[in-house]
Amino acid sequence: MSALTEVATTKPEVGKAAPAARRKAVRAPEAAARPRYFLGKDQNSTAVPQFGKELANENEALIESVRTGLAYFIVSEWKAVPDLSGKTPQIIKEPVVRPHS
Repeated sequence: MSALTEVATTKPEVGKAAPAARRKAVRAPEAAARPRYFLGKDQNSTAVPQFGKELANENEALIESVRTGLAYFIVSEWKAVPDLSGKTPQIIKEPVVRPHS
C-alpha cells in the first residue's frame, strides 16, 4: 500500500503583495562613536567633572593618570536625529565624529 501526499500551493492574488514584502526593514548596525580621552583637572573644590588635557588614546590616559594622580575621563559623543521616513517617527542616535585635537 502506498501513501500519496498532496501539497497545495496558492498563488498570491494579482495586485496584493506577498507576505514577506510587508516585513519591516532591518536597520543597519549603529556605527560606534570614537571615544575621546581627557585627563581630569584637580577636583578638590567642585563635584562637577572638569576636563583638562585631551589625550590620543587610553594607554596615554592611563600613564598620565598614574603620573599625575588625576582621574581620566572617556567620552563618547552622540546626537539625536529624527527619522520620519516610515509610518512611525523614530529618534536615531548617530555618533559625532571629530578629528583628534
